[in-house]
Amino acid sequence: MVLWLGREQRGAGRRDCEDGQAVPICLRQNRRVLMKATEAITNPDREPDESVRTISERRPGSGILVFTSCLQLLHRNSQALALSRRIMEAETGTGARDVFPRVVTELCDEIKRGLQIRIDAGNCAQFQVRRLSGDAPTAVVLHGIGLPDRGGLQQSRILIVMVETGR
Repeated sequence: MVLWLGREQRGAGRRDCEDGQAVPICLRQNRRVLMKATEAITNPDREPDESVRTISERRPGSGILVFTSCLQLLHRNSQALALSRRIMEAETGTGARDVFPRVVTELCDEIKRGLQIRIDAGNCAQFQVRRLSGDAPTAVVLHGIGLPDRGGLQQSRILIVMVETGR
């Protein structure tokens, strides 16, 4: 969920609420949820109500991996680490810590090739490639996003978002 917390952010696709906060138009129907989220941001010491806590416990966060075009890891969050271990255990029977699952490395290689093709053609638009790892109900969807840079392949980035299905 995206929150814009200031009047200076107004523009196409946004409107102000009665309390002066700019919000995306798509969130109009979710005003109650938005107000709870805003309150949680402005009052971080307050305990969230039971429904918010229940929803957040049922929905684990997404795993995020960011690589350079040379496949050097720039960022990995804890959820990505946990999901990578789970995929590795399913693939090989071991949960190696410093090795990425084959599906992740193959996805990175495919995106790297796509980045090179797009940069050579002068097309700097981002693109997405998806993969599914594992079987239902505990499958993991990998959303690989190629972020080309006009400066060339060296400045381009690869973003992988890992989302757990089911549960």
